[in-house]
Amino acid sequence: MDDFDMLSAPQGSTGNGVGADEDPAAAFLAQQESEIAGIENDEGFSILDSGEVPSSLSQDPDGGALNGDLHGESNGPSDVYVAISNADRLQAEPESLRKWREEQQERLEQLDANSRKQEAEWKENAKLELEEWHTRQNEQLEKTKVNNRYTTLFEQLKSIRGLVSASCCLIRKALESTWLLFCTASCILAQVQRENLKIIHTTQVHLLTSREASKAVCPSNQAI
Repeated sequence: MDDFDMLSAPQGSTGNGVGADEDPAAAFLAQQESEIAGIENDEGFSILDSGEVPSSLSQDPDGGALNGDLHGESNGPSDVYVAISNADRLQAEPESLRKWREEQQERLEQLDANSRKQEAEWKENAKLELEEWHTRQNEQLEKTKVNNRYTTLFEQLKSIRGLVSASCCLIRKALESTWLLFCTASCILAQVQRENLKIIHTTQVHLLTSREASKAVCPSNQAI
């Protein structure tokens, strides 16, 4: 409504130095050019340096080119509406950028929340796996201790068996040696007895022989 009021206002001196005899549409367009130039400078466009009109200003909202260059001649009220539309669109771009940033912020917050949740799940799973690992290690350690005890006992039994076997072997050898000595002593004793019997028998024979000889030599001794 302000634009139409400006167009319908009485001709006179304007605030930007335009005379009363000039076209109000041209004056309005010049004012819009000044505002658009300020917006372009705020948005980082370098129109004054390059001399080129950005695509956002060289096309209308429907994608078509403007009827005339903003820095050239105007084509009447249609250029005014195009300039107003472009100005509104330039003002709407920061809003879309703000919305995009908000969406990105929400997305980052969601990703951060998911990351923290996943990290907590990983920590919980790692804790459970560590507890299970410790449990398995303790069970394996107990089994190893039992196996070691059985192995040690078996080795001790084998050692005792070896000692018993060695002792039995020594005893058997000792008994064999004792039996051999006994047999040897018995043989020697029997031999001695036989020798003694021979000596006794020989002595008796000598005595009888001597007595018979004595009788033959001295008959008187026979009477006696």
